[in-house]
Amino acid sequence: AKCRALAVLFRIASQEEVELAYGNTAGELRQIWKMYHYMDKFERLRVPQDFKRFYQCHKGGLAISLWRQHQGDPQIVQVVAALCLDFAVTDSKFWASILSSLRSLHLHSFLRDVLVALHERLGADLPHEPSLSEAFAVLLTEPGEALR
Repeated sequence: AKCRALAVLFRIASQEEVELAYGNTAGELRQIWKMYHYMDKFERLRVPQDFKRFYQCHKGGLAISLWRQHQGDPQIVQVVAALCLDFAVTDSKFWASILSSLRSLHLHSFLRDVLVALHERLGADLPHEPSLSEAFAVLLTEPGEALR
């Protein structure tokens, strides 16, 4: 409910109106909105999480922990990928695993969206890693191989 309320607020009010009513920057409120968004996702997936603990935790560590426990669950893999994008996780080996998993789970539409977002947001910040290069190579060559 909090996510929907904040979404509506950002749609109907200007940034100045939001800041005046909230008393802080709209950016800070957007960060809180993002936190509630993930809390909602965790609740729907039955992944217990406390708001304060989530707010204060290292998001990359949380993503890796979720990955270790649920890497076969397509919904959680999608949440992990989104979490890594939204909180700028730049572990190239981890990204290679995420991309490979999205491919093997046949989440092609979501994978396409992740690749675009990864390119736009984190591409320049990812350190070179052979496993990530290999994952990209597979993603680029696989469609052509399927046509043969």
